[in-house]
Amino acid sequence: MIAVPTGIKIFSWLSISFSKIYMTKNYSSNNNLINSTKALVPYGSNLSSTVGYLKFTSFNRNLIKLPPNLKSIFIGIIFSDANISKPNKADARLQFKQTYKHFEYFYSVFFKLSHFCSKGPYLTRTKISDSLGLGFTTRTLPCITELYNIFYVNNKKIIPNNFYDLLTWEALAHIIMCDGTYSSGITIQTQCFTVKEIVFFINILIVKYGLNCSIHKQRDSFVVYIKSKSIKKNLHNLLPYVHESMKYKILGAKQPKKFNYYYN
Repeated sequence: MIAVPTGIKIFSWLSISFSKIYMTKNYSSNNNLINSTKALVPYGSNLSSTVGYLKFTSFNRNLIKLPPNLKSIFIGIIFSDANISKPNKADARLQFKQTYKHFEYFYSVFFKLSHFCSKGPYLTRTKISDSLGLGFTTRTLPCITELYNIFYVNNKKIIPNNFYDLLTWEALAHIIMCDGTYSSGITIQTQCFTVKEIVFFINILIVKYGLNCSIHKQRDSFVVYIKSKSIKKNLHNLLPYVHESMKYKILGAKQPKKFNYYYN
């Protein structure tokens, strides 16, 4: 393991920068794909990283859209650990952070969303425990502004009225991976939302997915608890989207090494 002092870019020790390696690899593979196949490719499935690219023009930034296959990831992390900032009269940018012990999950998210980033991940520290963490920030983009307008009112994060339509199993999996803890059932940290919003979220989980949920008070705020029986009935819906390193948040710390989740 290589120790990197706080404040130094995490890829600065590489002789060839991460952005150049990753950019070249993706450009070559995508270029070869274009030249060698006539297959129909779903929009958004072959996006390459733009880490290390020069600053985009306004025209370039307006061309970037959120493909359907990545939308659920954005929805899940924005609900939980990601934050969006928007200066006045400018487009918004998204920032996502995780503690270092979750670096495998963090990088799985970054590699999927690196098309929207100009720089690679960086070292940071968490505010509460002052522990080492990793973060990445997207470019300022109109498509991120669209997400900001959905999830923020007066710079405060909310649960939007159309969240029933936005929430998918994949989005829920990311919410649990970011803000979930396992103890017989799953507790989702929802302290940043109002009681009314939390009740709305619980109703969506019950009506849309048949999950047995309740609201619990934790100190001066409230969290959502999903009972283990309803989770077990829906493992085939959740686990396909859960990173291997985060399955303990769904199955518990004593999860079996091999688990067949394809059952009702």
